[in-house]
Amino acid sequence: MAGKVSVEWHGDKLTKHMQAANAKCLSKVAINLVAIMKATVTGKGGSVGAGTRKHHTPSSPGNPPAVNTGHYRRSIQMDATGLSRHNPFVLVGSNVKYGPYLEFGTRHMQARPHWRPTLKKKGNKLIDIYSQCMAQEVDKFKGVK
Repeated sequence: MAGKVSVEWHGDKLTKHMQAANAKCLSKVAINLVAIMKATVTGKGGSVGAGTRKHHTPSSPGNPPAVNTGHYRRSIQMDATGLSRHNPFVLVGSNVKYGPYLEFGTRHMQARPHWRPTLKKKGNKLIDIYSQCMAQEVDKFKGVK
């Protein structure tokens, strides 16, 4: 005797839910990356001195940049305007002109790499954050009618 099998397809609801979930999870990864990068750009060094005259002690070449005024660290932000697109994306970075000089160096200054080493070191953590977030969103969708 054959049993009855009933299948309900919620493709449109699933697509809509997963598109929103993707945007949410990308945003979560970006927020974490901003925090990680800001923590990385503390560097050793900083401003020292007596009275009103301060002297900046730069980080050693090859190490993340030392904070002087904090302007560069504050400039590390995310731009989530791409989340509303069909293929959502989030940009994380800095808009200060000297950011690439810090990362790659110049003919007058050796590099203070921080983006590439940090992404290499923390990339798997960011992937895990995204994967766990998406798994939670899939679980939320289960049982939707």
